Amino acid sequence: MLQLMFYQFSYTKRQWLGVVPVFLIANILVGICTTTYFSVEAHAEIYKHGVPGPLFIGPIIFGGLTLVLLTSSLIQLLLDSMKKDYQLWSVLGASQLQLALLVGGQLSVAAFLSSIIGSLVTPVITHNYYYFIQGMVGKSMLPSIPITFSFASLIISIVLISVLAFFSGFRYTLKLLKKGILGDNNMANAKGIGTRKKILSLSFPVVSWLTIIVSAVAIPLMDLPGSDMYAIGVIINMGFYLLIVHIILLQLLSPWIEEKLIKALYKWSNHYSVIMAKWHILGTPFYLKSITISIVSTITLTSGLSLPVIKDATMANAGNRETIVSFLFYLAAPVLVSLANIVSITILTSRQEQRTLQQWQTLGVSRKNIVLIQLFEGIIYSTVILLLSLICNLIVAAVFYHASRSFHILQLNHLWIFIPALIIAAMMFVLIVTTKFFNSISIKRASLCKR
Repeated sequence: MLQLMFYQFSYTKRQWLGVVPVFLIANILVGICTTTYFSVEAHAEIYKHGVPGPLFIGPIIFGGLTLVLLTSSLIQLLLDSMKKDYQLWSVLGASQLQLALLVGGQLSVAAFLSSIIGSLVTPVITHNYYYFIQGMVGKSMLPSIPITFSFASLIISIVLISVLAFFSGFRYTLKLLKKGILGDNNMANAKGIGTRKKILSLSFPVVSWLTIIVSAVAIPLMDLPGSDMYAIGVIINMGFYLLIVHIILLQLLSPWIEEKLIKALYKWSNHYSVIMAKWHILGTPFYLKSITISIVSTITLTSGLSLPVIKDATMANAGNRETIVSFLFYLAAPVLVSLANIVSITILTSRQEQRTLQQWQTLGVSRKNIVLIQLFEGIIYSTVILLLSLICNLIVAAVFYHASRSFHILQLNHLWIFIPALIIAAMMFVLIVTTKFFNSISIKRASLCKR
């Protein structure tokens, strides 16, 4: 089995190299956090306000969970691009369990190779990372200490990322194979299977969402023990939990919710390029899901932390420090992993995009129309990302606005509802259109070389 895994990896290594960015960033994050944690523990007597070990363990936990969730999209794209190979394995008698082990093993090899590269970079970054955080939270919380290389952190980072890659690759591959992803009508099968299971999986996040909303509305009206800052801290934490629930709901509802939005927004458009762009996007739900989940998660996590603002100067310093610590603990690693995932998705879909462009040219679609289709694809993706982000941001903003009416030292930063969403949506438009233009240029060059 191991020989088959390595042979298959060698044969399809170009596709597997697409996952390097996300595992490279994940390994660097784990390496930085574990190295810093061991250095902090070695100088525990210096820290007067308690050893901040959890500050460096939290990113590993939440970054690892994000990595496992996002791997599902990468596996979908990989299986879709290498479908013929695995269909052949299936015809030759390979079971679903064996195919899942094969994919999980190859993903683990890709993660291992990425981790080796990441381990070379980690020692250079770790020292700067610690003193960067020190500059934000102050020397009273993070005094100056020597950050030394740890062989244990090197082993932990490589093993942890490789194991997570194997586990998530095996799990999601087996799940997709049971849905019939290798069949010719895999999307129809995937939509028709597991409706009851989908409803059950939605029930917990929906109940959690309702509980958080009701609690956030009730807390400002209650007489809680302690100062107003205590109640504000509870509400801000609820806002963070609400962000996480939104991401989980988006993961479960995607790509259904994006498809409904696109059909509703562009239902009445009769322009040729818009129709082609719309149905091309709807025909690649894996890519649609992967892009929207990664980008919307990044936008909502970034915006959510900046929405509440404390007016009182003394309390604001403590509140800002708590916000920074919360960001580093909960969100820094998920945001970075999500951004790396976008790069991996772009690499994995470039070949499929080139095949689509070749088909359009064969069917007689002019270069002008191809450019217009690509422009409208960028607009549609950006519009969907912007709308989903604004919906999530407005819900969280409503929670903080309700609290600000009871606690006058708490203000809502209205600009952060829109600014990150607009900026990142515009950046995604540029990235998507640029990638598609480069694919067009590469196809043109290839056709000229053949002549």
